Amino acid sequence: MNELPTARKQLGWRQGRLIAEMRGAAAHKGDQLPADASVKRPIASWENGHSVPDDFYGPLVCEALGKSPVELAPV
Repeated sequence: MNELPTARKQLGWRQGRLIAEMRGAAAHKGDQLPADASVKRPIASWENGHSVPDDFYGPLVCEALGKSPVELAPV
């Protein structure tokens, strides 16, 4: 089971809110995210189990959701 969409939905967030939170996490680290549409594609892929967040996006997703990589890992 993929825990990413579960964690997002438990917070009552749509993907757009997740992107906004990831954008804030990136800014906090001095990074920037590409346009929302460019971030939605990988999020959909992660949530559908087709891929996993890479070394750039993984920490941002974890920070945005307040979860560890282990908590979000597919089971």
